[in-house]
Amino acid sequence: PLVRDSYEERNLLVKLTSDLSNNMKLTISGLYNSVDAVGNNDVGQPGVFRSAGSVADVLTQAGFTINSRIFYDSYWPLSDVDRYNISAKFTHALSSNTFYEAKLERVHTKYHTRPNAQRDTTKVYDVGVGFLVDEAPYGNEERLVFGVDGMLMGVRANARDFSELSTTTLKFDFTSQVNNTNLIKTGIEVVHNNYNMEFGAINDVLPTQRPWTDWERSPLRAALYLQDKLEFKGLIANAGLRLDYIDPRGTWWNFGDDPYNQAFFSTDFDPGEEVNFDQVSVDKQLTISPRLGISHPITINSKLFFNYGHFRQMPISDRLYNVRRTFQDQLSLIGDPNLPLQKTVAYELGYEHS
Repeated sequence: PLVRDSYEERNLLVKLTSDLSNNMKLTISGLYNSVDAVGNNDVGQPGVFRSAGSVADVLTQAGFTINSRIFYDSYWPLSDVDRYNISAKFTHALSSNTFYEAKLERVHTKYHTRPNAQRDTTKVYDVGVGFLVDEAPYGNEERLVFGVDGMLMGVRANARDFSELSTTTLKFDFTSQVNNTNLIKTGIEVVHNNYNMEFGAINDVLPTQRPWTDWERSPLRAALYLQDKLEFKGLIANAGLRLDYIDPRGTWWNFGDDPYNQAFFSTDFDPGEEVNFDQVSVDKQLTISPRLGISHPITINSKLFFNYGHFRQMPISDRLYNVRRTFQDQLSLIGDPNLPLQKTVAYELGYEHS
């Protein structure tokens, strides 16, 4: 058995669209998602059992705890996830060939992974001839407890996750068919992230190398783009430029000539002394990405085309801000908020026939 009998998911979607006038439209939407499940790992990473097959997969693994996975209901932790998405989009047609869109969106996710209720150790169950036992193997037990056959009946459900993440996005796009040749598109996007990360593993009996992550950051990024679609007889071209800006905000540790400072990286670390390590402001980044696409129709059914572009992507938050320590406060992983944006330069030359 598991601590829960099933995977439960609830979804609620609300959408309201209003034509404010002949040339203005407002759309408001909201999505709520809630998951009550059982976590499928013991280090606090996202992931739950969604089917009987996913449970069966972990029963094929070898180890002395295999019986516990089958009969100990608290082997895996409770895991709840709550999400909501709220957005509003306003569209305004200024003329028959010019319009703009403005959109505001907020996405929030909250994780809650923890063991189930503590085991009631009161000996009230009579198994015969006046021999009383407690409710084991049911209920969570943080001590090392074994059954008569050696089955582990405690010290599991190590995963913890109390993280909350939110993203607020403001986007504005403007489009205008200037003339028969030029279609202009331009826009700006501002994204604010708020990370409150707290997850890992807790095992008081076997604490060695149990990871724990605890950090907070609120980076800001923005993008500005300009694109012109040019149409001529026998030639279509898309030329554009994108400007990306990122501000990780805050400070980061600076170890100068001592990049492996023992007082910070080893088990000598004292959490109370963390504020005394030297820190410097993180770097802001500004990049420019050109893009070009050319299409040359040869016949009604065929064309030659060429595409070229620079594409930037922000590294995942773990690589930027994560500070993970083991139970003994030894550093096991540290990010770098000064990492440059990931860059891809793409070329494409081809012939298409339909």
